[in-house]
Amino acid sequence: MSQPNIILELTTSDNAEELISSLSAVCLICNHNSSDIKSIINIARKNDIPCLVKNEIASADKHGFDGIYFDNYNEEELGGIIKDLKKQLGQDFFIGVDCGFERHVAMVMGEAGADFIAFGKASDSKDADVEAEKLEHIKWWNELFTVQSAIFGSIGKNINSYIDSDADFIIISPDTCDLNEIKNAL
Repeated sequence: MSQPNIILELTTSDNAEELISSLSAVCLICNHNSSDIKSIINIARKNDIPCLVKNEIASADKHGFDGIYFDNYNEEELGGIIKDLKKQLGQDFFIGVDCGFERHVAMVMGEAGADFIAFGKASDSKDADVEAEKLEHIKWWNELFTVQSAIFGSIGKNINSYIDSDADFIIISPDTCDLNEIKNAL
């Protein structure tokens, strides 16, 4: 079992350094209205990893984020927004999109230029059927597409099945995960 690429979703900079180090995080996601926004960006810079803002295009440019993670959007508009962002901010501007369990939306977002597609949300992760559906979506996506994939959720006991799923990224939020279980599994 190889070490997965961990993306940390942080609401505060508390313990961020320790989390990045202990989980070997490759990226951070920060809520645009976090009171610690500058600290989280600085921690990402210090650790030489990208920092994405959640949903807020204006904050991405204003605060110098490396990209944006969309999990709350109008799917009919987002494809055009992704294309515009790539034109305006360059191909290195990193864009991730949580598509829930919508395969068609995932395909549209991947075609529009998203750098990774995530399946599931943290609130969906308490049910075994939902967990199985996430794994099924990752398998389907990875068999057909080259755009990177991610699983998002409170994964504690499910970490090994997520690692084995071949998802390119596992998005972890300290607010919804048992980090000790994750650290032990890694």
